[in-house]
Amino acid sequence: MRESILKVLEALRRIDAGRASDFAKEFETCPEDKHFEFFAKVSEAVAEKLPTAVVSDPAAGRAVADMLSEVTKSALAAQNGQVMLRAQEALADAKKINFASTLERKLTESKLPMPAQTLVREHFNGIVADDKAIDGYILKTRESFAAFTSVGTTTGSIEVGRNSLDKIQLAMDGLMGVKEALKDKSVRPFRGIRDAYQHISGDRDCSFAQGGFFRVSEAIATTDFPNILLNSLTKKLIQDYAEFQIVPGLERLYTTTRLTDYKPQDRVRLGYLSDLPTVAEAGAYTELTKPTDEKITYTIGKKGGLLTISEETIRNDDLNKIAQFPNRLARAARHTLATFVTNFFTTPPNYDPDGLAWFHATHANTGVAALSSNELDARAILLAKQSEKDSTNRLGLTLDWIMIPIDLRPGAMQINRNMLATNNWYNKFGDNEENIIVNPLLTDTNDWFGGSMPANAPFLEIGFLDGYETPQIFLANLPTQGTQFTNDQLQYKVKFVFGGKPIDFRGVFKEVVP
Repeated sequence: MRESILKVLEALRRIDAGRASDFAKEFETCPEDKHFEFFAKVSEAVAEKLPTAVVSDPAAGRAVADMLSEVTKSALAAQNGQVMLRAQEALADAKKINFASTLERKLTESKLPMPAQTLVREHFNGIVADDKAIDGYILKTRESFAAFTSVGTTTGSIEVGRNSLDKIQLAMDGLMGVKEALKDKSVRPFRGIRDAYQHISGDRDCSFAQGGFFRVSEAIATTDFPNILLNSLTKKLIQDYAEFQIVPGLERLYTTTRLTDYKPQDRVRLGYLSDLPTVAEAGAYTELTKPTDEKITYTIGKKGGLLTISEETIRNDDLNKIAQFPNRLARAARHTLATFVTNFFTTPPNYDPDGLAWFHATHANTGVAALSSNELDARAILLAKQSEKDSTNRLGLTLDWIMIPIDLRPGAMQINRNMLATNNWYNKFGDNEENIIVNPLLTDTNDWFGGSMPANAPFLEIGFLDGYETPQIFLANLPTQGTQFTNDQLQYKVKFVFGGKPIDFRGVFKEVVP
């Protein structure tokens, strides 16, 4: 059972390193007769996190679901009762999530029209099927729709290349610069925002007299212009957020977790047991000194704002005001998060359990030496000597990364590329210096940071509301109220909710160079 628990913890670490670390600490003191209950609890945590993981990284999500399925089958072979039922439920949830991911992927690849995709989803609602069954029903649905498609007849005006809702969405995506849409040569992007509005709403004169933004043409009767634009803005925002980096590599210095509310978040870190004492022949066993725990608390906060699109913007065909917004928003959101994370290093808060600064002499994680090969040697030794809470056994951490201001980049590159025998850091930070994090937000030209990867020793946690690690865009979708009614304006709300705090000091250090 121990091996099964370690495997399911590994699966959880791939999608939620923070919770995996907490469970790993708890497992160290879990009695053997409680192992299967602990296994079920961790399995439930994996199943809970899987929906978000499947959306953000489908391949990784499916891999974790498969891993959970395999481990759970093995663990169930020797167990029964209520605990077995809990694990079976976690396994069933994992299968459902894996199936849902597979179904959505196959529907996307099928290029079926949206009504046909809806029929396929309804057919498989509440059941889990294999790939063959999915492929068979998609083929059957395609043939059924083809049989009822009118061929060789036309009514009204003709719009070449756009004759369904999904193609309308692709045309809008292409207008906004979504790369996946631009790859599809079967659909021509709209020429401008006015062209898009006229086609979707049927309001050829841009009179806004019969329903305004929400008037729809017969061909697009299932949606409206504001929502199609919302979908495209969201896709472009996610695309640009993924491509743009204020501080490349900064996300590797913290663990993330999914939060579901705005309540204070508590992180309890349990200490360690000392080495087991020797028991004399015929002697009595002595009580072990139980480890104590530490509690770190933080709250999350909202960031965001409003984007207003007016009737005048549509009439004047002022695409730049709209198309550039996702890119600027992605940059602003990246900068906001990067600044939030960087501030923990430049103006470190107190570490909750002892009230001392995160970087403090008592924590053995601060110094005053300039960046050099020799100082890296010294810091690597100090990291390795950092000890477990309570037991004082050495952790044996490694120095895996450094974070520097742009001013120190030349010196850091020289150290990483120096092949002399006197330099112990040749290529230690990667062939392409990927573990030298050059942070332009660091204004002090001499101070620098380093540490072990969070997978070995988590030291900073960032929590995102509902697991959304990118900003979201929402539409104020009430045509009879608010600015849409009084000012002929659409309003989109941008929301980005996160928070965080240092959760340990042992895996990170700072050099405050005079």
